[in-house]
Amino acid sequence: MTRIGSRRALFVGVVPGTGERSLEIMAHEFQHAVEVLSSSASNEAEIDASFARIGIPVGGRLTETAAAGVVEQAVSRELSARRQPHRLARRP
Repeated sequence: MTRIGSRRALFVGVVPGTGERSLEIMAHEFQHAVEVLSSSASNEAEIDASFARIGIPVGGRLTETAAAGVVEQAVSRELSARRQPHRLARRP
């Protein structure tokens, strides 16, 4: 997180991957970015405090949020649905 004038900028680093799992992970991490930018946090300590309020500790300094899990699962379902053959609806 950095400030540029009165604005905040958040840089998100995601290790490149391949396949659908990488898309799910990116969606999950971008949801965390949305959570940070939706808060008033403007430095690492404030970001950590925000995640302590909205998240669940998962070990060490790591915290997960329900919203990130929901987004990840939604992307997973959408990708799975795209793999399914399209079926035409039968007319009665």
